[in-house]
Amino acid sequence: MKTLISKKVIGMAIGLTVLIGAAMPATAQVSYLRAKIPFAFVAGKSSLPAGEYTMQMDPRTRVLQIQPAAANATYSVMLSPGGDERKGGRADTGTLRFEKAGGQYYMAEVWRPAQDFGNKLAVPKAVERARGNSGAVSTVDITVR
Repeated sequence: MKTLISKKVIGMAIGLTVLIGAAMPATAQVSYLRAKIPFAFVAGKSSLPAGEYTMQMDPRTRVLQIQPAAANATYSVMLSPGGDERKGGRADTGTLRFEKAGGQYYMAEVWRPAQDFGNKLAVPKAVERARGNSGAVSTVDITVR
C-alpha cells in the first residue's frame, strides 16, 4: 500500500514538472516592441497622441498592449492573423503598419521581428470605405526595436 501511494506521488510530481516545463517556453514567446510614432493615431477604439511607445504582444492570446512613455496608461487591442506580406520591410526588424484615411492614421498591422507573418487590427468602416476608392488610403511603416 505504501509503495503504491509513493509511486502515485512520484508520478504526479513528474507530471506536474512536465506541465510546468511545457508552459515556460510559451511565456517566452511574448514580444516587447518599442517605437517612436511621429503622428497621432487610432489603435482599436483608442485615440493616441504622437510619441514614444512600448508594446507587448502575446501571440497566443493575440493581445497587443500599448503603453505611452509619457502617460501612466495601457491600451489593449485584439489582433487577428493576417498581414502576410511585408511589402519590402526587413524581416529581421519589427514593423507597425499604419493606414491613413481621411486625415487620420489607423494602426493596421503589427509585425514582430524575425517573423514571416503579421497580425492585423480591426479598422473602422471609414477606412474600409476609403479602401474601396482607389488611392484613398496610404500606408506608413514604422520600424520597431
